[in-house]
Amino acid sequence: MEKRKIKIGGRELEVLVAETIRDKQRGVSILNTLEGTGMLFEFKVPMRYGFWMKGVKFPIDIIWLRKGKVVGITEDIPPGSGFSLLGLKAYYPPVPIDAALELASGAAAAIGLKEGDGLE
Repeated sequence: MEKRKIKIGGRELEVLVAETIRDKQRGVSILNTLEGTGMLFEFKVPMRYGFWMKGVKFPIDIIWLRKGKVVGITEDIPPGSGFSLLGLKAYYPPVPIDAALELASGAAAAIGLKEGDGLE
């Protein structure tokens, strides 16, 4: 996965970019923490993509993005480790998105993110 510097809510972060289908399927399940970083998912076609927490060991926030703007925030999503595939909940954005940013739980509030904030 590529690393990229982004700016969101006035704060600069170095994030991992999930580029391949495999990267997007595995997501943050390959990490032990997201403290001080994040994972960015970009999509060519805007849709209401579902995210699940399969194998994720820690809670996260998902920032839903469309055309570089925050269109929704889902906070404090619980980890999915130990659940069967049938027991996993999928999380969806409120509108079609072209990107999503996963951060450590509480990071969205700590940064002060809100709908309309831009991603650079």
